[in-house]
Amino acid sequence: MRNRRMGEVEMRLVKGLQFVLADDAHAEQPLYRRIYLRLKEAIEDGVLGAGTRLPSTRTLAQDLKVSRNTIAAAFDQLHADGYLNQRVGDGTYVAPLPPEKRRHLPPAASKVADEVDLAALAAADQPARGKRPARVNAGGKSGPHSDGRAKPLRPASALPTSLTAQAAASQPAFAQPGFSQRGASFEPAGMVAAAMEPVCMLARPGVDLFPRGQWRQVMNEVINSRRADGFDVCDPAGHPDLRRAVARHLAISRGVVCDASQVIITTSGLQSVDLAIRVITDPGNQAWIEDPGCTETRATMLSAGLEIVPVPVDDQGIDVDYGRQRAPKAKLAYLTPHHQFPSGRAMSLERRRALADWADRADAWVIEDEFDGDLLDPGTRLPCLQRLRHGRKTIHVGHFGLSLFPSVGVGYLIAPAGSAKRFAQAKRMIDGPASALNQLAVARFIENGYFDAHLRRMRQCYAERRAAILKALAKHASYLHAVDDVATGLHLTLALAPQEARAAGAIDDDRRLMAAAAAAGHQIPAVAAYVIKHRQLQGLVLGYAGIPASQAEKVAAQLGQAFRESAPSARYA
Repeated sequence: MRNRRMGEVEMRLVKGLQFVLADDAHAEQPLYRRIYLRLKEAIEDGVLGAGTRLPSTRTLAQDLKVSRNTIAAAFDQLHADGYLNQRVGDGTYVAPLPPEKRRHLPPAASKVADEVDLAALAAADQPARGKRPARVNAGGKSGPHSDGRAKPLRPASALPTSLTAQAAASQPAFAQPGFSQRGASFEPAGMVAAAMEPVCMLARPGVDLFPRGQWRQVMNEVINSRRADGFDVCDPAGHPDLRRAVARHLAISRGVVCDASQVIITTSGLQSVDLAIRVITDPGNQAWIEDPGCTETRATMLSAGLEIVPVPVDDQGIDVDYGRQRAPKAKLAYLTPHHQFPSGRAMSLERRRALADWADRADAWVIEDEFDGDLLDPGTRLPCLQRLRHGRKTIHVGHFGLSLFPSVGVGYLIAPAGSAKRFAQAKRMIDGPASALNQLAVARFIENGYFDAHLRRMRQCYAERRAAILKALAKHASYLHAVDDVATGLHLTLALAPQEARAAGAIDDDRRLMAAAAAAGHQIPAVAAYVIKHRQLQGLVLGYAGIPASQAEKVAAQLGQAFRESAPSARYA
């Protein structure tokens, strides 16, 4: 089965090459020579890497609609010139090339050319020379809207050789392209990629707790249903079934005042925020943002041309008085009141009312982000801002990536009454709807009562995991203290006591702690990574939801050892 799939990949690859035969630079040459030259160029460019199995002469002749002798003549010449290895009874393979035969590749890139992944190559239906470079993630998303999967640097063998980082670094003309001001705002955050798949990772729920059997059941119901809407493109505002289910769920669990017409289904929480910013702000508008706060939202605001006003956060939440003094006429305030990211604290009722009062007087918009609202303790929940403002100019956003699983690709935005069509039209213009199959599956998962049962189990398990990792850290890294937060959700902030850390022979700077944790295989951002201006403490933001209680001792011991072993080389930046 695997050999058959690999053969299909190779066939698509070579079929991609044949499209240029009718109009290439060698049109005056005999046909076998043109095929020879085209394959030779592909091999020298690294598009066909060493070890790539080519289709048989018969298969390739049928695809290119030429005689088999023509293909055989081209293969024979390539074999004679050292480009192919022909194995009797096995097939024809691309031979390893010496560096001097490689074209357009610096030595560093040539080193890895023999490791090109066929699956990655098959995604490129054209030669590397005419191909637009793919975007490569240089770090990792780490905020509340992250999709929950690790984003370490991709190995060179996972990309076409001409697109490797080594090749890009050696070509100054492309190494530093002239980005727009909007593009420059997407500079990767100061994160350190973990050396391996992290166990401690923000926005990573405990996927081991997910009821896969129930999800399989609802997905099968959707797929086997006589209704065909699960396979069609649905309304850009979202499938009606899910919009109704989300409206009921939010009204019951969070007190959000809305009906299904106000619900816009998106693909993530961050898309909800981006969509809202596009619709309600203009370049040059002032916008309050929590400091420290979500780096992804900050980049989204900068890309929209907003003037960011960092407002400090204390144990009561965002400092409304400070915001009033610095930007009384701001047009937007973005905040995470129920579980502030990254501090983990909840905004007090007094501050919520003060912010609602300011927003009403300033005629400002508020984006209320409940990225992990489903996982918070319902018994301690305070009224949401959307309810306090009676829905006026307040947008409530969230997503299911943390309460279900990261790749579900379903978020939502609650628009003010009467304005949903404008948001739906904006979404139609910038993106298609979320998967209809996933939308219907989520709707059934909620309606069948599976979602509420799953949330109850998740809250209980996460409380146990939180307690376990804190107990283990108290033993192995006692200089890290949990701040007084809401004690639920998926992350907690650990305040660093520098003097205690030095006494324990460990690192006394949170940025160095972050780097040491990454080297040990854990992605634990420093609080400093989220600070714009107002740095009130040193510490780490630990995602604990993916750490089973049985592994807490092992993880804490690894971190404690890493923090001690890295101490001699630690310096203040």
